[in-house]
Amino acid sequence: MKTLFRRLYLDFYFISRAIGDKINVKADKVMHFISCFVITLVAGLIWNIEFGIAAGVLAGVAKEIYDHWQPNNYFCWRDIQADLLGIIAASLLFL
Repeated sequence: MKTLFRRLYLDFYFISRAIGDKINVKADKVMHFISCFVITLVAGLIWNIEFGIAAGVLAGVAKEIYDHWQPNNYFCWRDIQADLLGIIAASLLFL
């Protein structure tokens, strides 16, 4: 199971890196955008858009708090910006 998650993460990373290279954005930011976009969209479809937005914000902030406590890592406001852009993009689909 651990190998499957590692493989999925690596695939996600390389896809994000390819997208980032095309639009001149770091893969990490693309991953934040896509993750929060998907979380917001799926939660919004299952429950409602307000819950989807809350889930996206919670996931993004929780990830940055986790990063803050990791060695050689830090809380990054640019990651939060990428998260918010993903949340906004998904929210626009509900208009």
